[in-house]
Amino acid sequence: MENELERLKQRAELLGRYYCKGLGACLCFVTDCIDGLMNHFDPDTAKKEIEDANFGFSKIKDFYSKIPFDELKTRNDEVFFPLFIARDFLKLYEKNMEESFRLVPKQYIAANARNYNISINLVGQIYREHFAKALKDVRHTSGGEKFRVRLVDLSGRVWNIGAI
Repeated sequence: MENELERLKQRAELLGRYYCKGLGACLCFVTDCIDGLMNHFDPDTAKKEIEDANFGFSKIKDFYSKIPFDELKTRNDEVFFPLFIARDFLKLYEKNMEESFRLVPKQYIAANARNYNISINLVGQIYREHFAKALKDVRHTSGGEKFRVRLVDLSGRVWNIGAI
């Protein structure tokens, strides 16, 4: 039983290590900056909107740059598949964002940023569910009732998560 509990804890901790707490809120912020810039273009605030969007996106990009995708790929464990999909959507999102800034205010398809945002958040929800299940599995095992995983969100705040 002790070995099983340790295995479950390690799995939950590993899932937690790559759980990007704050991803959805940060991505919504970036999308709102882009949307505001494109739909309510004001030359006086455009530079600030672009800087804010780039700053928010850099937080997400930095988080994802630290995920060892090659190592996770060798695990061939489907609970990590959403990370790969989110990574690929983030590349598309970034390309769309850069193109939008280049074309301001002439042309922009606002739906692209919103659609990528929704897609990334939905994929993130799938990963979140895997993480939640891993936490539940530990907490429902004898000796693991008080188990918590330490997370640091995108703003640097520390969380001790027992259930989500």
